[in-house]
Amino acid sequence: MNPVVYLGQSSCGIGFETRTLCKKERLHLSPSVSVDSNPSRSDVLDVNMPNLFSYPSEGSRNVDAIVNQIIKKMEICDNPSGLGIVADLCSGTGSSLSNAIITDIKDIAPNLRLQSIFINPPYHTMHGIDIINGIMSLQKKGSH
Repeated sequence: MNPVVYLGQSSCGIGFETRTLCKKERLHLSPSVSVDSNPSRSDVLDVNMPNLFSYPSEGSRNVDAIVNQIIKKMEICDNPSGLGIVADLCSGTGSSLSNAIITDIKDIAPNLRLQSIFINPPYHTMHGIDIINGIMSLQKKGSH
């Protein structure tokens, strides 16, 4: 069993629907961490982000808090071999933060297999720094 991290509004929505479906169908559910800058649910970790958020600085409180939650979820798993990351591709919370999370996790556990899924928004909504952050996330060294 491997934990899953959901970063960004759309990704958190996918996580919520996955949990709902698993409960309804009585399927096994992996431990998860959901993160958004404007959470609509109490079980989503709230991160305080500036409006024009780009790559977070090393040692960011947001990154540390999320990585600590991921480690807690990994500790309750029976010998996890990987970590799933579902992130919004072109938004600050998903793209920039996912890059920082991937970097920290790879530093902590270099042999841990990461499986990343990026949610692509409609083409007409992508612009500016969002696209650059998305490209950085997709090209992150060590990400699978």
